[in-house]
Amino acid sequence: MKKLIMLVAVMLLAGCSDKAESNWVAQVIPKEEKQPAPVYEAEVSIHTPFITTTGLVIKQDDRDKWILVNATEVSGHPNVLVQDELQTLGEVQGIDIDHNIAIILIRNSFDFNIFQLSEEEIVNGIDKETKKISYYESFINGRSVQANAKQIQNLLDETIKNPLTWETRYEKNAILLQETALNEATNFTNHYEKNIFTYNPDNLKHFATQFIEQFNKSVKDADWQLLENDVGSDEMMEELQYVNKDVKGYSVREARKDGVFYFVNGIDDEKNEVRLTLINEKGHYKVIGTSLIDSEELKEQKIAQVNLINEPELSEVPALQMFILRKIKQIDITSKENEIWKLEIVDKKVNVQFEKKGKEKMKYSCDAIEIEKNSAKNAVQLIGCSKESEKAVTMGYIK
Repeated sequence: MKKLIMLVAVMLLAGCSDKAESNWVAQVIPKEEKQPAPVYEAEVSIHTPFITTTGLVIKQDDRDKWILVNATEVSGHPNVLVQDELQTLGEVQGIDIDHNIAIILIRNSFDFNIFQLSEEEIVNGIDKETKKISYYESFINGRSVQANAKQIQNLLDETIKNPLTWETRYEKNAILLQETALNEATNFTNHYEKNIFTYNPDNLKHFATQFIEQFNKSVKDADWQLLENDVGSDEMMEELQYVNKDVKGYSVREARKDGVFYFVNGIDDEKNEVRLTLINEKGHYKVIGTSLIDSEELKEQKIAQVNLINEPELSEVPALQMFILRKIKQIDITSKENEIWKLEIVDKKVNVQFEKKGKEKMKYSCDAIEIEKNSAKNAVQLIGCSKESEKAVTMGYIK
């Protein structure tokens, strides 16, 4: 009660004080009118790693804006930067090769003036004052190409409904790049803080897809030379040769760069992760790491076990064929007479250790290994062996 009385007294005293000295908070803070948000011009700057050009905003829906551009000028990268001051990242989502036009999508909270598509006759196709487009003209190697309002509208509608997949965009851009020469330039994109223009994600995804296709063929044909140009280390090349399972239903989920390394993450049809780590060596991607190699199982896989006792044909033994082709480095062969042959490729020669119960262990160093086949027998034969005077060693007969 005493506190309430004191509060009332303070308020009465304040009311009786000199009004000139009495300033309320509302009187101290100036009243400022809220400024309307700026509306940006419909003609915007488009920055790529190769060129700076102009785009025309032809539609906006809340945060989404669609921009019309020259297709060849943005064919070198799936992304662009729009307007210097806004630094809005855009993505090429629609391409019409025949009429050399592309549609870029950007997302931000800014408003733009809009160019309207019109069937009116307009000199040079574009009226910047009335913001109307009757046709869009571009040039490819000095050749004029035009897209009328209807053709532009069709591409816009298709882009909104079905934006390009990265695969289709890669294919279309590859065709467009045959019509023009784009050289990387130092421009605004070099200073973009996210630094995504240091690599082309579509190119990276395409390489990964092609690599997996070649990998599957290598597994099927036991021919790993198909991957020699795409693998970045001899050690990894050797380890890949022990993989015996292909990748079914591969699809890319993400491609990115971190430092000097590139990473492509994908999945197979069983939702297993398929990870590739790459480097760029003189403009060519090379794989230096992958989840396709199971390091825990690799040690056991490196020594292939072959039992020839019940095999009808030596040629049907994949591991033996792989060894003959130098695709695996070690193999243990057990013949029908319980002979054990341990073979290892060292310095382009075949080192052999023969074991049989009750017999002395023997070791050979041979120049080559082959399968001997005739109507009477199938056999593994080692050629040019260096033990004593022997020139050949034959093992593992199958009658």
